[in-house]
Amino acid sequence: MPSQVKMSGDLALKFDSTEKITRFLRNQSTAIDQIYNLSCNLLDDNSELSLPSKEKFIFELVCDRLSQQKSAQFKTNKLTWQLFYKTWMKFNGNKTLIQTRTKIANNLKFSDIIVSTLAEIESKELSHDEELIESFTDCVQLGLEHLKLIFTNDQSVKAISDFLSIAVTNKQQYPQELINKLVSVAIQIFKSSNTTTVKYNKKSVSSFCSTCLPNLLNLQHDYIEMKTGEKDQLEGIDSIIKEVLFRKENIGNLEENIGFFVQKSHLQKSVSSDSIVLLFKMIIPKVDIKELEKIFTEITSKFPETSGSLLKEITSMNKSLSTDFLTPLVELSLAQPIIDYSVIIQSIERNSEVGLNFADKIFTSLSSSSSTVSMPLLVSLFQCYVRSREIPLFFQIWKKHIIACDSDSSIIISDRFLSEVSKHVITSSQSQPIELAEVIIGGLQDDVKCNSILLTSLLLALLEGVTGAENSARNKLLLSTIESLKSLFVDVLKIEKYNDYLWKVKALILMLYNWNDVQESVDYTKYIALEVYDSPSYYPAVFRVLEQQPQLSTSLLTSNFVKYFENSSLDFKTLIFDRWFVLLNSILTTEQLATVVSSVFESNIELLQKILSNGFIHEQQNLIHQMIVCLKLKLKNGQVEFIELIDMVPVQCFKKHQREELLDLLYTVSVDSKVTPTIHRQARDSIMHLLFQPTYKSKIETDMSAILEFVESSNSPAVLAESLKIVEYICVLHLKQLNDKSNSQLIQSSLETLNSKIPKVKSSSTIKNSGILNFALCLIKTYRQLKNADTDSIDKEFNKLIEKMGNLCSKLLLKNKSLDSASICWLLNTVAELKTWDDECISDSSCRTIIKTLGGSYQSDPIIQDSLFKVVSRLHKSYSASFVLALFINLETSKETIESLNFYLSKLAETNQESYYSSWDNLISSFENVGAEVSIIPYVQLLGSLLINTQKVDSDMLRKPLHCTIASLSAFINIENSKLTSDLEGLLGFVTKIKSLIANKNWCLNQYAVELIISFVNKISKIILGLQSSSVKSPEVVVELYLQLTQVVSNVLLFQRYRFSNRQHLLISTFVSLMECLFDKGNNKSISYAAISSSKEAGLAFHRLMSNLCEPSSSSISNQYHDVNNSSKDTSITTALSIVKSQLRKSTPVLVFNYLRFYLQYSMTPEVKESINNSIFLIFDLLTANELNYINASIDSQSRVVFKNIYDDYKKFGKWKGE
Repeated sequence: MPSQVKMSGDLALKFDSTEKITRFLRNQSTAIDQIYNLSCNLLDDNSELSLPSKEKFIFELVCDRLSQQKSAQFKTNKLTWQLFYKTWMKFNGNKTLIQTRTKIANNLKFSDIIVSTLAEIESKELSHDEELIESFTDCVQLGLEHLKLIFTNDQSVKAISDFLSIAVTNKQQYPQELINKLVSVAIQIFKSSNTTTVKYNKKSVSSFCSTCLPNLLNLQHDYIEMKTGEKDQLEGIDSIIKEVLFRKENIGNLEENIGFFVQKSHLQKSVSSDSIVLLFKMIIPKVDIKELEKIFTEITSKFPETSGSLLKEITSMNKSLSTDFLTPLVELSLAQPIIDYSVIIQSIERNSEVGLNFADKIFTSLSSSSSTVSMPLLVSLFQCYVRSREIPLFFQIWKKHIIACDSDSSIIISDRFLSEVSKHVITSSQSQPIELAEVIIGGLQDDVKCNSILLTSLLLALLEGVTGAENSARNKLLLSTIESLKSLFVDVLKIEKYNDYLWKVKALILMLYNWNDVQESVDYTKYIALEVYDSPSYYPAVFRVLEQQPQLSTSLLTSNFVKYFENSSLDFKTLIFDRWFVLLNSILTTEQLATVVSSVFESNIELLQKILSNGFIHEQQNLIHQMIVCLKLKLKNGQVEFIELIDMVPVQCFKKHQREELLDLLYTVSVDSKVTPTIHRQARDSIMHLLFQPTYKSKIETDMSAILEFVESSNSPAVLAESLKIVEYICVLHLKQLNDKSNSQLIQSSLETLNSKIPKVKSSSTIKNSGILNFALCLIKTYRQLKNADTDSIDKEFNKLIEKMGNLCSKLLLKNKSLDSASICWLLNTVAELKTWDDECISDSSCRTIIKTLGGSYQSDPIIQDSLFKVVSRLHKSYSASFVLALFINLETSKETIESLNFYLSKLAETNQESYYSSWDNLISSFENVGAEVSIIPYVQLLGSLLINTQKVDSDMLRKPLHCTIASLSAFINIENSKLTSDLEGLLGFVTKIKSLIANKNWCLNQYAVELIISFVNKISKIILGLQSSSVKSPEVVVELYLQLTQVVSNVLLFQRYRFSNRQHLLISTFVSLMECLFDKGNNKSISYAAISSSKEAGLAFHRLMSNLCEPSSSSISNQYHDVNNSSKDTSITTALSIVKSQLRKSTPVLVFNYLRFYLQYSMTPEVKESINNSIFLIFDLLTANELNYINASIDSQSRVVFKNIYDDYKKFGKWKGE
């Protein structure tokens, strides 16, 4: 039966022989899609007829069509290349077929077909056809990988240009994978044409720079920006650029080749500014400065927008640039409508001569500017004159432009520029500023404004000499200059022209000298008698006089000042309160101070914050009193934004009646439901601040109903917590002074009110926010903490209150079904607290009923489960230890459940030691039976709680604590490390408990137990080293785990060191493990290296631990000599310390060996390097020359270099040198 093959267009053809199939396929009129479909069916064995050597036949057919010059449509059809690829891949797996394929392909002249196909794609504008491009590129890759393709230089450049052009043109539409393929093909073609024996000629390089380099640079920039790891493509592009431009044969033509690149890129606008900067960075290290200047000029002639960026790269070389090179750049920048300041700044910073040449033009362009953006240029220009030691010349030019400037806001006369000039105007020469001052002062009478500005900059520099400079040599120079200029400056003070610029000069001069230096030369009463209303610099001048002679103050002066201050600028107000607030406090009347302060309060709250942040202002009683009065007035007027200022004033500054009034005002704000939660919190913070000195008269301190309203007004959990903190503090104040009648009455009335109201509290879904219940609980808590003989008179009322609270909580929990989860938790926690204080306030049977009722209903709520367990932990008489411990293991572990467990175990240890140790034994034996699917961490946490809650026992169980401690440590050490990484916070808790055990329960430890602790530390260290980032939720936990480990070892050294007199090697192995954790192994999968090796705290912890090892304290040794009499004890301890150090010298070289090994194998981050090195210095302090020689002789040559370097550093920075 003839075979039927389905063709495109639903055309069905019948073939009854293979000859008809081959004739059909070879027919020139057969459509491409028909050839593709029939060939695919044959290759995939979907045809009933078999075609002998079908792969060879179809591959030859495709190659033949591609090689025909008149088959352009065949080359630009995606089906052709898909069939080529499919047939090629069919040859794989058979060596004979592969040889056949290679023979056919080699006869194809595939390189010519690639170039011609690219030309057809370009002419027909088919580069957007993603399927065609991808199919064609895949086939080209096959040819490059498996065939020896030979391209002529022209073909190679054209092919690379076309592939790169397709990639750049379609980078927004094509997937990144296809872009990478196109780039890879271009790289492969370049490599095939540039081998060790074959290179591009000069013509080809020039052509490459014109056609290929722009797109290469664009792609290079794209890959750098992506940062997604296309490393092969980026490295390939870099290598091509370097090969073409910087090869030995081509470097001489670099300027010419860059010219070709610039011309073509400019015409086609085919390259970005960022790409040009990247190219320029590559050129900089390859050429000398003269050629670099030429290349810069070539590039910026066509791309002027890159001038600033390219010049920045040149200036970073720290090489001088020629004036001829920089002059056109500055001229061009100054000629632009919008000046490019960056180009000018970089130019004059690199060449001061350019700055001097263009100073006039720069000043002219900036004289009318008030923008701070131009300030860096002005400062750079001044520094040109400083470097050239031409400061007087700068002042001449500056003066000329000040005279020409008609704007008071110009940047060239701004305070900021004057300050910048003052930083450099005084150099190492004393004569220059003196000569400068003489010239300026000589012209002061003729032009007061201009010369006053110049003189101000000089005076600001000199002022540094009397305010204290860091450089003592500079300070001496300044003081000497000040003394030399005194007579000149006194002449300035005598000038009777009253201009604001001149007043500023006089103020600065008066600050340079003491009163005795200038009092006889000038009649200052004339200054003070003047009525000046429009000069902000007048008052600093007269205030400087009054600061030294306050008796000269007059009522006219102070009244004029107050009038001026009221309407003055914010800058003036800031200046006065920065510098003259002490004087104001002494010369102004109460009314005047009130006016001044009121004006400040009307201006700006940021200014008030700045004023009050100065601690010295709090000492000015009159001034701070008026500020408090204004603050109180603002709050009365409802301006609650001023509340935050209260905390900035020390409570000691408030008088008692002021505190009382403010507390009442703050109370009103805090219960106002209309204000924001932020204001609520600020009001409570301020109340707490004022209560540090209680008045016992304010509403919140004396009124029971006010306290209840205060608590109930809390509109969020955070605000409620603040409210309860305040109420608790108030309760403490009253309970501590019950002998005072008013305090006793408040507590009595509170108890009576609470006892009468609590039974009437109605059920509510938000019972946890009940003011009366929270107040009652707060009062009870405070009473239990302060219970003493003074509280006996109210014990009965408190017990009654506790009982009523317990009854209410029980009733609400058992009978109310509408409570929300938060309220249930609050009630359960309250029950637990009440049972803690008074075990009889709620019966155990009621508690068990509550637990039974709620336990089944809220099994999926972990927070309620925690609260229920807290209640269970208070029932040590009702529940067996095995039940409670089993319940803990099955609950989701949290901080609250661990606290409840510790409470239960402490009570159990006090009341039933037999049950306590029996439970402990059972837990230890259960470790072996914990399944792989069950978390071991709850068992570990329970073990830790048993360890820290154990107590000294009766004589018949004397060895039980020691036995259980050893068994616990052994059980933990036998746990597989992988089981302990599931909950690092739980593991951290166990380490912390071991640390506490060593410090507080040494009667639980013997030699074997302490050695087990050392094994325990080694185990945790190995766990840290093996942690993977996927198993760690918080790297901070890993760091804290390491810190706690160092503290465990530190406690061992402090309390148990005597046990290691002959077993130092155990300690040393632990130190090696801890040291290794600090080294960075460069493994991104290991979180320990990312966290610990970059933690400064971890490094410091290890250094402290090493200090404890190498410098043993006498207290750690004295444990051995507690029975020795005092007269011989000191001698014995000294001898013991010497013995310990002698023993350490035998083992600590091992630490040095391991340090050298880690140093060579891994790396250290800057955060820990100093700490590790300092730790090794401690070892060097301990070792003698014998041990050092032993280390040096025992290491290889590579380690010896490191050892020598670290020991040299020790001698320079670590070794103590005697006086």
